[in-house]
Amino acid sequence: MRQLRCISYRQRPRTSARPSLELELKERSARHVAILCLVIILIGAALRLSQYISDRSLWRDEAALALNIVNRSFIGLAQPLDGDQGAPLGFLFGQKLLTVLLGNSDYVLRIIPLICGLASIWAMYALAKRVFLERIAIVAAVVLFAVSVPLIYFASESKQYSSDVLVCLLLLLVIVRNFDRNLANRDAVLLAALGSVALWASYPALFILAGAGSTLAAHFILNRDRRSALKLGCVAGLWLVSLLLLYFICLYQLPANRYLLAYWNGTFMPLPPWRDWRWFMNTLRSIMAYPIDLPTNSTIALLVCGTFSVCARRLGVRAHANAAHSMDAGSVCSSKISLCGSIAAVPHAHHVPNRCRGDWVHLLAFESLRAFASGRIDGRVGNLSEGSNSSSVSSDNLEAPPPRRDQADNVVFE
Repeated sequence: MRQLRCISYRQRPRTSARPSLELELKERSARHVAILCLVIILIGAALRLSQYISDRSLWRDEAALALNIVNRSFIGLAQPLDGDQGAPLGFLFGQKLLTVLLGNSDYVLRIIPLICGLASIWAMYALAKRVFLERIAIVAAVVLFAVSVPLIYFASESKQYSSDVLVCLLLLLVIVRNFDRNLANRDAVLLAALGSVALWASYPALFILAGAGSTLAAHFILNRDRRSALKLGCVAGLWLVSLLLLYFICLYQLPANRYLLAYWNGTFMPLPPWRDWRWFMNTLRSIMAYPIDLPTNSTIALLVCGTFSVCARRLGVRAHANAAHSMDAGSVCSSKISLCGSIAAVPHAHHVPNRCRGDWVHLLAFESLRAFASGRIDGRVGNLSEGSNSSSVSSDNLEAPPPRRDQADNVVFE
């Protein structure tokens, strides 16, 4: 009798000689988009540098703020500024430090706005990659930001507007990434520190923290993530403490300036809001025209159409995901059960298009979304194989996975 015993082994998956067409197209598309965005970023940087090098004269507001920076001490900058001016303490202290170290020339006074203007292009690109799924949307966002005339101009103006843009983009970038996961201790510390410092460097940071922070809190509450919601509440408490300190140090002085109140009076939302509905439409139009610098009426029409389209798609996709999840196991084959179940088990599965029908249509649509979304849907969905790792798929649809290393085959020949 002759016995032959096979030891455990690890079977290597069969690979084709050349990469699949899908993977090749995905890598090529991602590479082209990255190169295109890099070119756009360089163009935006060149436009800002050319505006800075031109060394135009300081206009009235710049000169008035520059006189306060040059003639006052660091402590004096915390007092009401001359010339009906107002600026965050972080910006004023940074400008004062540069003038002490490098002198008070126009170039020196515009270094911080230039650096912030250049860095904000990268921040916009990073935010667009995290927020948008379609690559064309990423390119469009970077283009609109890089060639915006007001943003190019403010990158060479000795005012705080360029730093306002950078601070708000960084806040959004840090807050948005927490929608994809639970709020870890490290992320909570980062949010607390960045938000507390941002309030001293940019006044508009208060609106970003209030709006984006409330949205993030609602997200945690709706997903019943009480621990993350509690951490975010503690973070918001630290933001509030920083805001109170800032108010009692310098902000309380601004409402005493009648000129600033009269100048910004038309920008405040009416109370109660229904007293003047035209304010909301006029504000939306002004945002489209400045600083986005787009045709107002056509842009608003596209915005409305896009909003309805997104809502309709999400409602349809959610209904289809619920229907797929509630399929009767006895009425479908095992392959469709496993495939639909794996898709429904993936977070944010309602982003799968409503037109998906059948095994192959589900597979191709899901893989197409992966290809165009750089391997994730809404920043959370991974590969289909990772979502369906525990499902048994029919050999007619997908190739069976290789055996694990701990699975040994004992073959006996007699």
